[in-house]
Amino acid sequence: MLKLEYLPPCRELVEFVSAYYHFIMDEDHLDDFERSDIAQLRFNFKGNGRIEFPKASGFEIPRYGLYGPRMTFSKVIATGPLHVIGAGILPVAWSALTGLPADKYINTVVDAELFFGPELVTVAEAGRVAGEQGNFRAAVDGIDAFLLSRVKAARCRPASLSARALRASNDPLVVSVRSSGCARRIMAARQEL
Repeated sequence: MLKLEYLPPCRELVEFVSAYYHFIMDEDHLDDFERSDIAQLRFNFKGNGRIEFPKASGFEIPRYGLYGPRMTFSKVIATGPLHVIGAGILPVAWSALTGLPADKYINTVVDAELFFGPELVTVAEAGRVAGEQGNFRAAVDGIDAFLLSRVKAARCRPASLSARALRASNDPLVVSVRSSGCARRIMAARQEL
């Protein structure tokens, strides 16, 4: 059996989290490729393995992993069964949540507990129980609350920063988009989410 489901973040986190995912596999072995991607917070509840990048050393997959932005594909070799819950971390969230330069964590995986402490473990384990009971929504709600508290503590407001940057930019492409009214429509659509 292979199961993969997605859920969106709460409204307050749409500019910080792309989506949540819940992956379950009851096979004994996984040997697969993942595409380049944004940073991720990933909880690996069952199974173990490695993630390998071309021309770089690999990483043992931690139980609570913080994956830096991936600029190339990676190979995942794991022993199952697997149970994983994760979140796609958008660039502004990386900054708000870690305070670290993302370019120093490209194609890396680190133990997320070192960044977020024991509160992360509590949230993750509650998510594990909810996921095992088939209640992925409850798992996401708990992770949302945890991430939202961190984002608020960082006082990060990406929509206002983005709008200010767009208004101030003299880049010809930005000026073209701004004069077309497209930026206003995008910002208005985000407000309606």
